[in-house]
Amino acid sequence: MFVKPIEVPFHVRQYDYLNKRLIASSPRKKAVEAQLARYTTGFHGEAALNYPLQFVPPDDLLFHNLRFPDRANFFQLDFLVLTRSFLMILEVKNLKGKVMLNGRQMIRSLNNEVEAYPDPVIQALRHQCQLNDWLSRRNFSGLPVKSLVVFGTRSVLNFEDKTRAAQCVMPDTVPFRIAELSDRFQKTMLSESECGQLKHFLLADHQPLELDLLHHAKVSRTELIRGVRCPACGRFSVVRSFRTWLCMNCAHRPKYAGEDALIEYRHLFGSAITNRSCREFLRLDSDSVARKLLTTNQLPYEGSTRDRVYYINDQVLKQLEK
Repeated sequence: MFVKPIEVPFHVRQYDYLNKRLIASSPRKKAVEAQLARYTTGFHGEAALNYPLQFVPPDDLLFHNLRFPDRANFFQLDFLVLTRSFLMILEVKNLKGKVMLNGRQMIRSLNNEVEAYPDPVIQALRHQCQLNDWLSRRNFSGLPVKSLVVFGTRSVLNFEDKTRAAQCVMPDTVPFRIAELSDRFQKTMLSESECGQLKHFLLADHQPLELDLLHHAKVSRTELIRGVRCPACGRFSVVRSFRTWLCMNCAHRPKYAGEDALIEYRHLFGSAITNRSCREFLRLDSDSVARKLLTTNQLPYEGSTRDRVYYINDQVLKQLEK
């Protein structure tokens, strides 16, 4: 059962919004498109596990995209399977072409080009150690933690180091490998209450990756298209007209165009927003229209009326996205 279902990660949505607003003449346009393509390919590989994971026992708890603080930095798990007897980390690699693992590197060959990547088995083993440390700091030491590397169906695998073969699988194999571990670890390590407590800790400690986007992409704010985007035609041609939103290109009247623009703003610039920055981004002439948009959606704020700063925090963002 999915406790944390498969969703497009925040940082992938950030690059998607950035790519849609970045002007075509930007010298960083191709780099942004390439980064978005890499992020999207990775997510599609993770999303491909949705079907096979439906065949794990319903009592097994599934988490997609967990990210925890480590002693030095953060570590991220593509999938975590929590049972009352063990935990299983699934590290997903979605690479097209011939993939060879030699015990030191992962080497991908495609279209007469060769690329080297870090060994994903070593990465998964490192995540085991980091998760074990995280568990011990929350008084859950002693739980068996295992890992698998799951390759996409477009990968043709070759193992120069044969020991890597046991650690690498295709998506359809995952439920069977989990069943094998269930047969191996039959001792119940967690009570129902303890399992619920660990589930709470996993969700509470998760800190999604949120990029300082313009810095990360090396893009200037002046390179972004301003205005409200029409969900029907995709043009940034929606204006406020007689208390409704109207697309001047296709005449569509999107009811929540203002809220959608606030969602984009949060992904592009962060949570803090003022009346002025709202007007500039949405290309609004009216101070009162911007104020109503910010107050109607109950954004928390600081400061007096003149220098007030509103915040599109996580709670507000979830409400806007409904």
